[in-house]
Amino acid sequence: MSHQNWSRGKIRYELERAGYATLTEIDDKYHLPRGNVSAAIRFPMTSGEIAISSALGIHPAEIWPNRYNALGERLSPQPIVSYNAQRVVGQCQKSEAA
Repeated sequence: MSHQNWSRGKIRYELERAGYATLTEIDDKYHLPRGNVSAAIRFPMTSGEIAISSALGIHPAEIWPNRYNALGERLSPQPIVSYNAQRVVGQCQKSEAA
């Protein structure tokens, strides 16, 4: 088992390989509120983690080893590093026209 959580890109890639075009498809399949799976990729959220890992057919500890102990049990409380998601830089509008 790796000691580093999978990146957002790797999770999305693996979900696409498993046949899921969007994260909301997983929300719907597992009867979760919209956005739950997306949030679980960035922050600890048990229901979203279980849905993602079920969709991939693996244990959540394989995706997020920092959120689980060596026995595969979820850590409680979660380590602070689980909440330190990197900011995603998106497009921004310039204040002036080109």
